[in-house]
Amino acid sequence: MSQTSSYFSKLELRCTPSAIGFARRHARQVFNEWEVPKALSLDASTVISELTTNAVRHARQPVSLVKVRPGQPKVLPVYALGLWITRTQLRVGVWDLDNRLPEPQPASLEAEGGRGLLIVDDLSKGKWGAVPVTPRGKLVWAALPLPTDYHPPYVAIISLCSKRREAVGA
Repeated sequence: MSQTSSYFSKLELRCTPSAIGFARRHARQVFNEWEVPKALSLDASTVISELTTNAVRHARQPVSLVKVRPGQPKVLPVYALGLWITRTQLRVGVWDLDNRLPEPQPASLEAEGGRGLLIVDDLSKGKWGAVPVTPRGKLVWAALPLPTDYHPPYVAIISLCSKRREAVGA
């Protein structure tokens, strides 16, 4: 289920490889609505790919089932993607049920994987981390700097309304 309001968006996903693509598509839609510049949107999408891939790869759990109606089990979400904007940053967060905090590992030149957190570190200019979440799990986040001339659409409307009130003397 997706929830979007102002400049926060949350998407809950099952821990399956196909969920990574859903997370990227959701992010692209949100970034379009927020009018995030294309270059930043591409960088953030790469961060999302890396963090959601890690969640799927390392935090896979046996599927938890809850019976909604007799004979119809419902699969609980096992990881969530959060997107939000602050005054100076576009932030990406991925929550999962694994308590182990990620640590970047050196990757050999021949390795096919193992560079994800190094890519996240580079694109976020070192502004990323992971924190334990109670009662279980962790949140891995990254903060990408917003261009100084970026103003979300709603903020621009508020700014215009404020100027109008000043001009009218309200």
